[in-house]
Parts: sequence; C-alpha cells; structure tokens
Amino acid sequence: MFTRPLASDLWASRCLLLEDITMFEERMLVDWKTLKKLGWPYSRAHTWRMIKAGRFPAPQKFGKHPGSRVAWRWKEISGFFDGTSPTIAT
Repeated sequence: MFTRPLASDLWASRCLLLEDITMFEERMLVDWKTLKKLGWPYSRAHTWRMIKAGRFPAPQKFGKHPGSRVAWRWKEISGFFDGTSPTIAT
C-alpha cells in the first residue's frame, strides 16, 4: 500500500538537502586553473601581491615545501567576486 509523505516530512528532507549543499559548498576548493576559468584576469605574481596586501583571500596550502599546491575555498572566492567578502575587491 502506497502512502503519501506528509508535508512535514517533505520539508524536513528539503532542509536536510539544503544542509548537505551548504556543507558541500564549504568543502569545495578552487585551484589556480579554475580561478582563471572563472574569469580571474591577473597573473600568479600579481595575485600573490594582492594576497599579501590583503586585497584577495589567502589560499590553503597543501604541503610544507615552497612549490606545494594551493587552493581557495569556494565560499571565499564567490564572496570576493560577489563583493560580499571581507577582503575588498579593488
């Protein structure tokens, strides 16, 4: 016998889905190639100068050696492009 789910059950599952999406966005990372695909017009050197000056979000570094890979958190990059980030886009 088929029973329809209650509206409260549907609302609860929708809230759980939104929590999953939020958790997924918090874990998403943007590497240098993806940053360029998003339309970032500056070189790596200029980007590092902006990071040092506090005008662009600092990336997460994967490793301790100087040439290790870096990536930015999606929420920080999307906030920077939207203008809602604490770092000022100038």
